[in-house]
Amino acid sequence: MTDDATADVVRGYLLTIASRLQQRVDQISFTICTALVAEIPELCGEDRTFEMLDAGVAANLDTIFQALLHDTPVDQTAVPELATDFARRLARHGVPVNTLVRAYRLGQRQMTEQVFTELHSLQIEPTMQVSVIEAITTFVFEYVDWVSQHLVGAHETEHVQMLEHQNSIRTMRVRDLLSDDTTVSVDTASAAIDYPLHLQHLALIVWHTADDDLAQLQRFADGLAAAVGASARPFSPPSTAPAPGFGCRSDPHPVNSPPRSAITPTRNRSH
Repeated sequence: MTDDATADVVRGYLLTIASRLQQRVDQISFTICTALVAEIPELCGEDRTFEMLDAGVAANLDTIFQALLHDTPVDQTAVPELATDFARRLARHGVPVNTLVRAYRLGQRQMTEQVFTELHSLQIEPTMQVSVIEAITTFVFEYVDWVSQHLVGAHETEHVQMLEHQNSIRTMRVRDLLSDDTTVSVDTASAAIDYPLHLQHLALIVWHTADDDLAQLQRFADGLAAAVGASARPFSPPSTAPAPGFGCRSDPHPVNSPPRSAITPTRNRSH
């Protein structure tokens, strides 16, 4: 069999498998979502229902099957809006972008299992099976990689906007408290800015060497707070300069030991 003839046969099997999978898209989506939630429970919660996750997965599957059936290159497929919306919802509720990427990798594995099931049912000769599975899995891998890049960008953009919105609200509340001559209790002020003022605090001034990357500064402050055992998320007060982060501890007594887990001494070296 010539190379062209082999390619035609492979293409024929690919179309058969894609068509069969297309007919079961709702069933496959439910199976994948069930596996995803079992592995990553934080995918669902509050305004992220199982049905929303299912709709996003189904949209991705439909895009993959349609592209395979019509021989559409990966970079010419449209990112499903339902999938983009779900990525933004994850960002708004503080679900890390790594969780989103992991979900797509797990979904890819589930999808590959579905392809193998269909492949075995066709009883194709072993040498031809290899060519068919390579063609499909390569496309699925490229699609997941491509769509993940777009969704990571959407997640990061939404996360930054959320931080800016939160800081804007806090800015107004802090300024209201500072400009009001009325005596306010610590508990009232803490509730207003959503930060426990009655504890001990460690003030930090942090900045980015390249530009004012609020999201990266916040991640750094969060990581440092976790390392030193802070009992509350760092608070970024209003500032026109790069925002300092404030961490606090639940222990009302002075801290007697340095935060060794967060700060590592370095030795000066001369050359």
